[in-house]
Amino acid sequence: MRWFRVFASAASASLTLAACGGGGSVAIGDPPLPSLTATQSPSATPPSSHPRHHHVTTTSATPTPTSGSPSPAGSHPVATTPATHRPSPSHQPAPSPTKTSPCAAVSGATTTIQEQSGYRFAPSTVSIHRCDSVKAVYSDTTGTPHTFTGPGWDSGSMSSTGKTSYTYQFASKGTFNFVCSYHKSFGMTGTITVS
Repeated sequence: MRWFRVFASAASASLTLAACGGGGSVAIGDPPLPSLTATQSPSATPPSSHPRHHHVTTTSATPTPTSGSPSPAGSHPVATTPATHRPSPSHQPAPSPTKTSPCAAVSGATTTIQEQSGYRFAPSTVSIHRCDSVKAVYSDTTGTPHTFTGPGWDSGSMSSTGKTSYTYQFASKGTFNFVCSYHKSFGMTGTITVS
């Protein structure tokens, strides 16, 4: 019986030695090891010196280059087309309106319009030239006040006891309507045409 124990101890030691370092042989009763393919990446840890342990390493995926990042070695950079630059249209200065020269140094003709009784201007329609003047004269015998008012001018109240005339010089061409602001509703209106 003693020899059997010695033989069993020797066999057990032999099996243990074969499993851990016996040149890659496999102990009886162990399942076969699967065949593994290892790929090596530059950053992988070197495999252990123990033959029973196989280290499987993976290679990291190559990143897809994005715009502005360097391309990996051996690959061709992706050509990007720059956005087309369209020059903005040149802004031409708008032509300035033709300015009418002032009439301050010009002595044009003067046409007189009278403010008369019966709420009327006489004449109520006149035609003049640019730089001519129109003079409104109060001549109402009833003493009722009147005004000579148009676009850009106003004589204010005129009467026999106050202001009796008002003169306005026309520096622009066009047609200008005028009224007595007190009696417009009575038809005390008129028109001046400047050519």
